[in-house]
Amino acid sequence: MQVSVVEIPSIEKIIITFPNIKYTVESLNLNNENFTATSYLEIIDKLIEEFSSRFEDFAALEPVLRFFINPFNVTEDDVLEIVLVYFELHNIEDLELEIINLQSDILKAHSNDKMFWNLVDENKYPILRKCALKIYSYCATTYNCESLF
Repeated sequence: MQVSVVEIPSIEKIIITFPNIKYTVESLNLNNENFTATSYLEIIDKLIEEFSSRFEDFAALEPVLRFFINPFNVTEDDVLEIVLVYFELHNIEDLELEIINLQSDILKAHSNDKMFWNLVDENKYPILRKCALKIYSYCATTYNCESLF
């Protein structure tokens, strides 16, 4: 792991910039001689690396998220393969039919409704409804995913 190359400020500058750190610095009796930021930089680099790898999946999932946020603004070609692979579905015809039927459904008038996927009939669109529930369970605290239900 390569540590970030940054200029490490003095403890005094850190305390001025981040006043809440003053208590920690005083309680640990730190000064410029016994303070090394290298270990902190290594941890921060590891965190950055970890966040990057974890959120890589969301970049690939973006078209699917856009579809489940508003299924009427995305063509089925844009999401069909991704949904099949991501949700490990095997019947492309059923999924394609559900997407086409949903996009031509009267529900389109409610597409901006925050409770849209609650309006979608579970018996009529079982695959899409199941996928929407999975998406919601992945990111239940984000605004876009909350707006799915």
